[in-house]
Amino acid sequence: MDLSEFLMMEHSDIRIMVNTGFLNEINNFKSFSDFLIVDHINIEEKIYFPVIIDNDWEDKQEFQKIVERVKNDHKLLETLAKNLISWKENGNENLFNLRLPLFYKTLKDHNNYEEDHIFSRWISLENSTRQDAMDDALLIVQELDDKYMVFSGISSNFRQYIKNHNF
Repeated sequence: MDLSEFLMMEHSDIRIMVNTGFLNEINNFKSFSDFLIVDHINIEEKIYFPVIIDNDWEDKQEFQKIVERVKNDHKLLETLAKNLISWKENGNENLFNLRLPLFYKTLKDHNNYEEDHIFSRWISLENSTRQDAMDDALLIVQELDDKYMVFSGISSNFRQYIKNHNF
């Protein structure tokens, strides 16, 4: 499993959580927001994006603009999540309920955009580069330990397997 596959697996888990309504409960939403920012966005911005934009793409300038757009989406998603939490905790149930679908739509569209315009390029990178990036990502995931399993379904044993059998 490489890092693109790993991130797309997280996207799949996110879709399931959104579609089942699991995140409609505020404590689940707060924990998910932490997972999204501390794990998923952190891995993309600190590991994945720097590696992939460093490659000598034929359309490098245009590709950098695509990645910047995605990074701006991350800021928007983080702001929306913080606002949703604040609204719910301050008793503004109507605003929370009104804006939660916007958060879900933004997140879904964002993840689809990443998969369509960024993740497919990963396979073009050298194997050693991809493996090093995956190893770095697993270090971030390891810090979350059991909290990570709640949102990804990936146990520490499976993470160890991925680390030992990285292709």
